[in-house]
Amino acid sequence: MRAFVILIFLLTTISSSAQLTLGVKGGINYSKFNGDEFYRVENAIKTGATFGLIIEPKLAKHFSLKFEINYDQKGTNTAESQWMAYVGYTNVSANFIYLSLPIMLKVNFGQKGIFYFNTGFSYSFLFKANYQVKQGGKFIVNSDIKSSYNSSDISYVVGLGVKIPLTPKLGVIIDPRYALGLSNIAKQDPYFKAQTLKNSTLSVAIGLVVQLGKNKETKDKNKDE
Repeated sequence: MRAFVILIFLLTTISSSAQLTLGVKGGINYSKFNGDEFYRVENAIKTGATFGLIIEPKLAKHFSLKFEINYDQKGTNTAESQWMAYVGYTNVSANFIYLSLPIMLKVNFGQKGIFYFNTGFSYSFLFKANYQVKQGGKFIVNSDIKSSYNSSDISYVVGLGVKIPLTPKLGVIIDPRYALGLSNIAKQDPYFKAQTLKNSTLSVAIGLVVQLGKNKETKDKNKDE
């Protein structure tokens, strides 16, 4: 139901927009869990892929709404510990796959507005979650743990970016951002205790965007003529 409401809002905004930018992007997520330790060991950074679509209706000269539909690999690795060394584990990791729907306000600034600031929220749906243990270079555990985690997650998103124009309509974007998880993704842990775990993700993406329609400034100039 929430996804349907978001979709209707997105389509209504797009249909009423005089100018629209569409794009694709891809990059790397650097993620870990904030909160309790994951399976008794300290959380450490895990890398994963991110890619998706960009839909950006313009609101005013320097302001746009920015909608995205993203595939995100998140999770956590575990830092080395005495416990891991004792049992002979070389790596313990959680691997999560989300469909993320960020909705952000974009503010352009700087000369010709090539720099921008994003802020907003992201609603994510959990597709897959597994728990892996590596010992001596081999996986000795590879378990599905999706049922132990909530099916959705809400994050606050903030970031800075730059758009490098290739033509008047086409550009390349470099888009780093940080997503701070606001909701507990963990249910009752089947092995130890109830946990509080929240996603924490730094993303760096590169994309290609194309502007559709005329600039409002261009329309006003033509009207005056």
